[in-house]
Amino acid sequence: AGARAGPLPGAPRACGAGASGMSAVAAILGAGITPSVGGNTAQSCAALRAGLARFSRTDLHLTMPFDEFGDDLVLPPASLVPGLPFNAKGADRLLGMLAPALVEAVADSRLKRDDFNRWSLHLALPDSVRPEMPGLDSLPEKLVRGAALPAPANTTVARAGQSGFADALIAAGNAFRTGVTTAVVAGADTWRHGPSLTRLVASGRLKCPRVSDGLIPGEAAGVLILRKPTDAKAAPQVAGLAAATEPAPVFGDAPGVGVGFTEAVRAASAMVPNTPAAWALLDQNGERYRAAEWGYLLTRLHALFGSPRADWLHADCIGDIGAATGGVAAARALHAWRRGYAPRDTAWILLGSDSGGRGVVALRQGGPA
Repeated sequence: AGARAGPLPGAPRACGAGASGMSAVAAILGAGITPSVGGNTAQSCAALRAGLARFSRTDLHLTMPFDEFGDDLVLPPASLVPGLPFNAKGADRLLGMLAPALVEAVADSRLKRDDFNRWSLHLALPDSVRPEMPGLDSLPEKLVRGAALPAPANTTVARAGQSGFADALIAAGNAFRTGVTTAVVAGADTWRHGPSLTRLVASGRLKCPRVSDGLIPGEAAGVLILRKPTDAKAAPQVAGLAAATEPAPVFGDAPGVGVGFTEAVRAASAMVPNTPAAWALLDQNGERYRAAEWGYLLTRLHALFGSPRADWLHADCIGDIGAATGGVAAARALHAWRRGYAPRDTAWILLGSDSGGRGVVALRQGGPA
């Protein structure tokens, strides 16, 4: 059993926390995602670029009795991955999405089995403030066994939602300094979980006719295959990476004003100096809290974010995907560079969790070795 990581407490932390202009954290060799639109990763990225949405008003009825949604005559929309077994719930759904994403990411990386003789696995899973989802403890072992990979030298699991993907990347960077040669960073989440949906309804956060600023439940998985930056100098790089804690999260008593994100962005930008955050891939999901926090961040760091800018969302196509957000966003950036439609050579991924974790990842386009 590997170590478990949650939101990183205290001051913002960057991978290998050090001076500005430090070397990249990792090189990205491959990516695979399983969202609710598209088939393989390339098709999914194309679908998201085109704004294709997959929302159904019957998906949630399979998870909760109709009357648990209140007095509304219309079921709330959701965006669930087609093709998963009808009775797959909780951790089984996460595995059903992670397994094909991992297979595709490994193939995309073009690494051989020998390249996984000393590797590490770092997972981002649903936020610990969500109701417990049975089966998560055995998920890493099942994922590795299903992919026919040797046992990893190190495994970490971040039960921190969106920001857990930044925690997982930090853990991967640390693993490289212990002799690991390949790291797999993966995130997966699903809202097809009755207790989680019940809490959304009770807290007024589920989008429905009487809650205009609620979230649309979604699910997805995203996987990245990483190597040391020196092993793949021409590959896209995780160039900036930091995590911090928001003192006023969504469940807190005080209003949030973007303090945690401000700290994380400043720490990550110190690793990529003189690089404007003009292309951001955001976890905005329609909730007023997230929109306000984003506004506060733009006000605090207006010089860094600048204008003109390009902001990419996914929730308008596939809903809120929690801990899978970072992996899906990174895959979108990689494919945008490969296909030539990326608006910038640096992509900033912002990740905020209900429990207060805030993560910022700056990816840089690859170039000549």
